[in-house]
Amino acid sequence: QEATVSSVANNDDGAKRAKQSGATLKCLRPSNPSDESSIEPMLHGTTTLFPKHGLYQSMEQEFKNSKDGKYWSEYEYVVHKLASEGKFTVHGTIQTRDKGHDGMSLKDFTNMDRPKKANLSQAEVAVLRLLTNHRWSSEINKCLRTGEDIALWSTSISMLISALLKLSVLSP
Repeated sequence: QEATVSSVANNDDGAKRAKQSGATLKCLRPSNPSDESSIEPMLHGTTTLFPKHGLYQSMEQEFKNSKDGKYWSEYEYVVHKLASEGKFTVHGTIQTRDKGHDGMSLKDFTNMDRPKKANLSQAEVAVLRLLTNHRWSSEINKCLRTGEDIALWSTSISMLISALLKLSVLSP
């Protein structure tokens, strides 16, 4: 059963702002309506923020097809390969990739304490790891700031929003 933003928890600041902006956000009712801490309405609501395109391809397809596959190697590393500590330079500063995580797979990262406590999926962990990559994070931040090419990354953005909402529940 669907509900409009106005009927979602009245104390939900994000839902109030969406309603005030005239958004036609719709969301599914939580599976347990008596659980006021449920973030399900916002999780389901995020997928309708892309009205023209919706979620029409997987994250893998987005990384393979968007921008002529420019960020495919980052996706392939995070999702399909074992982590390997390595040095790289960002704006003249030498940084270490995956320090202390040599040999870990995506499944290993997903089974770490915080992701496990937040009940993050492998897709959510992958997108969080990708966000820490300087190349793709610049691209996605530009999309989020300007709105340009945002539909190219709609599934990844939805996974990112979902992961951040789940992690926020763990914050004091």
